Amino acid sequence: MLASAIIEAASKQRGSKVAFVYCENGNPNRDNFLSIARNLLYQLSHNNDVLTAYIDAVMSKKGQMKLQRTGLAKELLRVAVRSHDSVFIVIDGFDECLKQDKKSIFQWVQSIISSDAMPHGGQQGSADQGEHGEPALVRCLIVGQEDGDTSRLLIGYPVLKILPADDAPNIKAGVNPIDPVDLQNLVAWRDEAPLVKNGHPDLLQLPFADPTSEDLPTGFTSISLGL
Repeated sequence: MLASAIIEAASKQRGSKVAFVYCENGNPNRDNFLSIARNLLYQLSHNNDVLTAYIDAVMSKKGQMKLQRTGLAKELLRVAVRSHDSVFIVIDGFDECLKQDKKSIFQWVQSIISSDAMPHGGQQGSADQGEHGEPALVRCLIVGQEDGDTSRLLIGYPVLKILPADDAPNIKAGVNPIDPVDLQNLVAWRDEAPLVKNGHPDLLQLPFADPTSEDLPTGFTSISLGL
């Protein structure tokens, strides 16, 4: 909820590119550095033909149809980030990443927020190059449950802890809180008949259809529960 609210607010900032990922323990598409890198690269290069062509050329030169090397992933991400004047990156559920990948993820975050004024192949001569080749303004937020690995990596960086008591008033004030039983029922629901909205004067029917990524509002993604 916190990450989604921040993503929505950041998306309203003019001239800024927002990229985010929701990590998930046990999901090979969302629990390791390479999967996160692929996700962020797609978002950062979306609607940017120059950057997309640069990434494709590098991948082809390296003989990779799918990004599988950590070093190459970090370099392409550096290029992608520096192709924008201002970038917001949100990594939610950091604690759910593989233990051996957390350090790689954090080291990459450290690298993109450090000073680097050298222009690159995906930036030179393009409309995406910052004025005078200056590096992008990068803001990165890492969200997750506190654990030993994360605490050690974040030593020396600003940390905001939200305790249960801090969030309780917001939960109680919710207009329509979701009960866990409801989520279980949604997971088990296999009925494909149209839904008739109760109490609607015209008996409005909502036809069954599998949602696509285009159906989701900005800042939202599907999870294992199908929401």
